[in-house]
Amino acid sequence: MLFRRPHHAGFGALAVVLTGLAGCAPAAVPPRPAPLPAPPPSGEACLDQLAARGVTFDLVSERAAVGGCNVINAVRLKRLLAPFDQPADMTCQMALLLDDFEINVVQVAAQRYFNRRVTLVRQLGAYSCRNIAGTHKLSEHAHGRAIDIGGFELDGGVQISVKDHWNGAGARSLFLHEVARGACRIFTVVLTPNTNADHLGHLHLDLGPYPLCGA
Repeated sequence: MLFRRPHHAGFGALAVVLTGLAGCAPAAVPPRPAPLPAPPPSGEACLDQLAARGVTFDLVSERAAVGGCNVINAVRLKRLLAPFDQPADMTCQMALLLDDFEINVVQVAAQRYFNRRVTLVRQLGAYSCRNIAGTHKLSEHAHGRAIDIGGFELDGGVQISVKDHWNGAGARSLFLHEVARGACRIFTVVLTPNTNADHLGHLHLDLGPYPLCGA
């Protein structure tokens, strides 16, 4: 099953702020994910593409680099197909990849295991000026190139939590493991409860330089 949006006009000048809102049985025939797109563009071309997809976001003023932390071409993402429970600041490229991730991985897995759509993404943090835990090296969060996802809500109020449902043999666990494996096709680094104790409650997705799939 493919999840598509209507086509929207392209994004204009960078000064414009976008504010428009752009008991379960497994599916009998698992839907096939759509082919993943080429790497996302940068600069204004990225913003044009994000707007054309109907993603809801605001532009974020470039932050002065402090302690090495900064975000280039920043957006405040509010919703993809499904809304976030709270807005998340990140690079435009990260936002495009999250859109691909939701359409080609998350929504497909929700249909496979529940015959339902994801209606809410629970995110625990995107941009944050901080180091990788236990190191003096800046996290990808410090450049808006990472996000932590704690869980999802599906049609009918079905709740799926990484903390509560990663382990086990039920549909929620299978869904989360499939989502994590799919994320490894899109993001450079995917950290899960399998990685270490710091990630027991969320999926960490980032665009760091060294590939690591913790699914």
